[in-house]
Amino acid sequence: MFVPTHVTADPGTSIMPLGTKMRQVDLIDVKPIDNSPDVEELRAYHASLDRINALINPDMEDERWKIASIEKHLVRERKDGSCPIYLKIAYSDGGKAYQPLDIVRTHDPMIAAHYAIMNRLAGLEGWQWVPHYINLSPVCQALHAVFRVSVKGERKFKFGVEVPHNPRHALELDKDSNTDGWKNSMVLEINQLNEYKTF
Repeated sequence: MFVPTHVTADPGTSIMPLGTKMRQVDLIDVKPIDNSPDVEELRAYHASLDRINALINPDMEDERWKIASIEKHLVRERKDGSCPIYLKIAYSDGGKAYQPLDIVRTHDPMIAAHYAIMNRLAGLEGWQWVPHYINLSPVCQALHAVFRVSVKGERKFKFGVEVPHNPRHALELDKDSNTDGWKNSMVLEINQLNEYKTF
């Protein structure tokens, strides 16, 4: 039996027509996610693993939904007294949408935490979870260091050979040069990690 790994939603009509203001649209009601410290620590660890996994096993479908940036946030007071936070996000393919904070931080908590830090929102109402992504364990800090190095856009050369930023880039370099040197080195490295039972 085959089960799809992704579901792609492509609405036939726009949920929010161009020019519509946020206050004029009834937004979806989302139940808040669990904010307990143990769950946040586990969520931060899994977010780190997800980013590394995306580098090792790139999926083009994931690239379509990758959040490039958060442009702004809105707090909307409801009749029941709750004040959900919505983020205006820009996807890597150029699309933009308003999404509830809890959905964005479940999808890509690091970009939401970065936005909170840059806009001095950490610790405020609705943003209390951010410190769990700042004060990471040494394992998560190492994973983030690997991720930061791999996504920088500048080209680097060592001994006259371009050094790839991530596995996907390495395979592109192999394709461009009609060789399989980077692929072979990645296979060797993974085999050695398995052989030495590193993880």
